[in-house]
Amino acid sequence: CEPLLTEQLFAVGCVDARWPAVRRGAISIAQVSRQPLMLTPHPNGLRRIIERAARSAGVTVDARLEVETVALMLNLVRTGAVRAVLPYCAIYKALEAGEVSARPIAGTTISWVIGTSRQAALPRAAQVLIGSIVEHCRQAVADGRWRTARLTLRPGAAEPSTRIKP
Repeated sequence: CEPLLTEQLFAVGCVDARWPAVRRGAISIAQVSRQPLMLTPHPNGLRRIIERAARSAGVTVDARLEVETVALMLNLVRTGAVRAVLPYCAIYKALEAGEVSARPIAGTTISWVIGTSRQAALPRAAQVLIGSIVEHCRQAVADGRWRTARLTLRPGAAEPSTRIKP
């Protein structure tokens, strides 16, 4: 796996959601845990991150619903019945359109990686695709579209080496 980037997690609610009053906009995982939440089901990595952060804070999350898809999560959040925890890349369009509100959750991030086989040769087409993904991510971070992302890419990762099967 090649580390690609890390980004902030957000508590997401309907447009008129009332968020706990805090300084600098971020809310704690303890404050999020007191909200009725919709989370991804086990063993989803996002769910594990949220529950690990809650355990570290000595709280548990109130998962009222488990939903697989971001589109359905956002549709349910818009109703005001529940809130969700999602990364910025999943909510930015709805947030910019004024369809939802969101607050960053202090100390929570998700990391994105590019996974490839360590044992099989990486075809040239896959190398080109990875290079394209990396360049798109770099540009989205550089021009501010991916506001909370931080690149964690190793130098030269845009051109992965071909791996030879042992």
